[in-house]
Amino acid sequence: MTAFTSAAAVLLGLVFLTSSSSKLRSRESFRRFRTSVPAFGIPAGYARRVALLVTGAEVAIVVLLALAGLIGSALPGIGAAALLLVPLTVGTVRAVLRDTGATCRCFGGTDRRVSRRHFVRNGLLLLIAIIGLLTALPGGSPSTAGWALAAFAGLIGGVLLIFLDEIIELFS
Repeated sequence: MTAFTSAAAVLLGLVFLTSSSSKLRSRESFRRFRTSVPAFGIPAGYARRVALLVTGAEVAIVVLLALAGLIGSALPGIGAAALLLVPLTVGTVRAVLRDTGATCRCFGGTDRRVSRRHFVRNGLLLLIAIIGLLTALPGGSPSTAGWALAAFAGLIGGVLLIFLDEIIELFS
């Protein structure tokens, strides 16, 4: 596992931990997420199932990435993240292009409408996951110092992506 793969694993783990916990912290949080799903092009009758599937996939990604050291690879977790990010990114693009009024419930209960910045964020997360997969060569791994630096970079990147809306608003 390369340093980039390590950083990607930490970043994606933090992002999906924050995202899933924001949906699962209360019934109201999950209800708000579930009711936001149809604006992304999902028929209302499937909203609950899709909300459960997305949240369950986020939790599974966190578990897979947390267990990467035990299973010897971050590939399963990063691969699952990439697979989930494809429909999330497509749904975001669709909602923005069709101006559906969809709100972002990714990291909590904000009432912010999805915009190009959400597409950019999801696209960046997808790109990080793909590069993480491509650089996850079997064998060699970074030194302890290299891993620590990669983990720190992943944490900083994750925090910046999680708080992207707030950072943009701060400087607007």
